[in-house]
Amino acid sequence: MTQVPEHEKHRCRAWDLLNRPFVVVFLGGILAAGLTHLWQKDQLKLESVLAYEQAVAARQIALFGELPSSFQMSVGILNDRFARLLSIAEERNNDNRSSEIKRMMDEMRNLEMKYHNAPSQSATIGLVSSLFRCKSVITKAADLDKSWKQFWMYFQDINRAWNKKRKLDTSEIAKAKAFRKTSVDDMNQHVSNLLYNMGLEIKTAREGSICQGIE
Repeated sequence: MTQVPEHEKHRCRAWDLLNRPFVVVFLGGILAAGLTHLWQKDQLKLESVLAYEQAVAARQIALFGELPSSFQMSVGILNDRFARLLSIAEERNNDNRSSEIKRMMDEMRNLEMKYHNAPSQSATIGLVSSLFRCKSVITKAADLDKSWKQFWMYFQDINRAWNKKRKLDTSEIAKAKAFRKTSVDDMNQHVSNLLYNMGLEIKTAREGSICQGIE
């Protein structure tokens, strides 16, 4: 009679134990609990991602609506300051009434206060770049930011020159006038291009094909 090896006896006993109904139910419960935990964890992660995407989408739409007024306020005020400064310089060169110059300088000071309370144009453009994903939007935002900074820096240069001498040459005034008009026209075009591409990204995201065909 063949004897069953000792280790085989232990294996059979272990299998007999595991094969009992209560053990099967117990292990099945542990497995089910583990799988449920993993599913719940994945579900919570998915819900978190969806909530984040919904929040981003809502902020994108809000920013799309805010950008035109924000731009018009910041750029409009700085453009008015620029125009007033050049008018003051012209009046000074023509030796016109000091009362007129004083009135325009008071307007300049009021505009400066308004400008400091207006939305930061660079911050707004930066927010667009951080919230939107399509390359076309990022590129158009960078174009607007570059144009805006050139305009702002040129105004600062002219303003410093005026504060230093309380006078601007006729050629400086003519050059500044031409630059101001060209820059404002360029920025308006950049804003239109940016808004168009922002709208396309919002539209394609709703359709589930974000950035497709608009790079």
